[in-house]
Amino acid sequence: MPNVPLPPSFPDTASLSALRARYAGVGAREAVERYCPQALEGGQSARGVIGRIRRQLAGFAFSRHRADLAQLFQCAVGERSRHRKAATRALDILPTLAIPQPQVSDVVDVWLPARVVAVLYRHGIRTLADLTVRIPRRRRWWRTIPGLGLRSARHIETFFADHPVLTERARALIVVATPEPVVPWENIHVPRDVDGSRGAFRAPKPMCALEADNDYQAISAWLGRHEAAETQRAYRREAERLLLWAIAERHVPPVLAVWSEVKVHTDGHVVYKKALYSVPFALVGKQLWLKVTDTVVQAFHRHELVATLPRLRKPGDRHTVRDHQPPAAQAWLEHDPQWCLARAKDIGPACHAVILAMFNNTVLENLRGAQGIVRLREKVGNARLNAACERALAFSSPQYRTIK
Repeated sequence: MPNVPLPPSFPDTASLSALRARYAGVGAREAVERYCPQALEGGQSARGVIGRIRRQLAGFAFSRHRADLAQLFQCAVGERSRHRKAATRALDILPTLAIPQPQVSDVVDVWLPARVVAVLYRHGIRTLADLTVRIPRRRRWWRTIPGLGLRSARHIETFFADHPVLTERARALIVVATPEPVVPWENIHVPRDVDGSRGAFRAPKPMCALEADNDYQAISAWLGRHEAAETQRAYRREAERLLLWAIAERHVPPVLAVWSEVKVHTDGHVVYKKALYSVPFALVGKQLWLKVTDTVVQAFHRHELVATLPRLRKPGDRHTVRDHQPPAAQAWLEHDPQWCLARAKDIGPACHAVILAMFNNTVLENLRGAQGIVRLREKVGNARLNAACERALAFSSPQYRTIK
């Protein structure tokens, strides 16, 4: 064996000699009595002594992060003869292993207990670098990590205190951005694509009393109306925030919108300027706020967006989203003209002719009536319904009211 100072947890020379003799084929009692007979004092069995030496070696291998060597001393009895040569070589390798030093790129499960590792993994912390930046120099830092208690936090703090180089290396990985100079409102340059000069709500130049060609100039003119310095400073801060958010984050000019409070009707629709827009049916009877722009209508309930629909211009137009309707209404919407024609053909030729005549006029307006005619078969049967359809055709009145 090389002349290397052995750590305290490593077995002594006598114990290693006994284990080598055991791997060489000597019996357990003979090997222990020859090299370390004092270990048998107190009624300890020879096999127990050999097992304790193996466990001590496995623990030493784990402390050096050599799980492959530890497995050689933890294998079952039937596999020990197969790993005899490898275990003998491991007895020479283990004393030469240096104490491992943690690196910021190491995963946490190499250095921390399994219970702590499970909590850190659930929170997205997988390496020591991730954990280092999560430990600010303030009390109760662990409360931001659900499941990590005081005892585990103290264990982590002790680990980093024993290895201060980890914190220094983690700091080197953090890139400190140089703060850019703040541009005042007077020096803001808004690109033409998002300056609002082509907005749909902008009045024609001859009719506009405000000397402003874009949103920036309009906001500046509005700010100039406030003479009090404190008021102008507060409004200016909010105006800068709105303009920069719209341009830098959304890449669109500030949207001019109209807000209107409406009530959801029993059919799950709201009305704005005689056009109907659907909202989730669970909101029937509730008060909503509509944000109406030139192209979009958005519905809000208690400051939460519940529907986004295209803007309708023609009075009486209706926009219905199928997912907004209750299950029964969704089933009704699935009964399209093709479904009605197929069922009418099964009922009889006269019924099929009536449905065709209804759809030849206006499909969407007569769809509900066609569905009602087809459903009459459940009450009167196919024969009576087809005869009623023949009578309706004879009087040139192919309508649900006549057939019923």
